[in-house]
Amino acid sequence: METRHPDPDVGPCLPLIGVIATAMLVVVATMGLILIAASIDWQAVADFIAPTAAQSRETGWQQIAEGL
Repeated sequence: METRHPDPDVGPCLPLIGVIATAMLVVVATMGLILIAASIDWQAVADFIAPTAAQSRETGWQQIAEGL
């Protein structure tokens, strides 16, 4: 009895479609993250995380810290 195997040239190649879709998703996600990172004001982030002494005096943090 002869074993029948499906013809590999017939029908869509689903694993290849998955690989291509995953690669496209990675590219689009990377582009989105780059756009988000480019739109952030990094100087404002740095000032929020670690303000200078003058900035902390202006905003009243020194008075709050000394009051504790």
